Amino acid sequence: MAKHVTFRGTQFNMAAFADQYGETTAVGNSGRNARGDVLNARGEVIATAKQVNAAYHKKNPKAVAKVSIIEDPDDRLASQAPKATPTPAKPVVQPAPSVSATAAATTEDPSQQVVNRRVYMDRNGEEKTELTYADGSVEIV
Repeated sequence: MAKHVTFRGTQFNMAAFADQYGETTAVGNSGRNARGDVLNARGEVIATAKQVNAAYHKKNPKAVAKVSIIEDPDDRLASQAPKATPTPAKPVVQPAPSVSATAAATTEDPSQQVVNRRVYMDRNGEEKTELTYADGSVEIV
């Protein structure tokens, strides 16, 4: 039995709690009781949780895989084999990013680079330009 502790530090027996309230219908539209059994509209058990799990694993056999934690001797030999030296990759030359004329004219600080420009009409019908900078600041021109 695992020991569970509440937020206030008191010990809580989860197994006894589940046994005590196993027949109670779960709240919501899941149609199950506290044990996980599927219920019909009258609250009668249609399928137990074990039957549901067995049907799932029969339908999806690769859902759970058995894996050995013992090292495979073939893997150990493969790890001791000499490793091939990687060939150096050719350097990739990327074009320089284009900087808008406004950002270059304002300052050399990269945080003041314009990353978005939006033109819109304000309430008075005047055309305004909203500039968003790399540091997150916004300027309306």
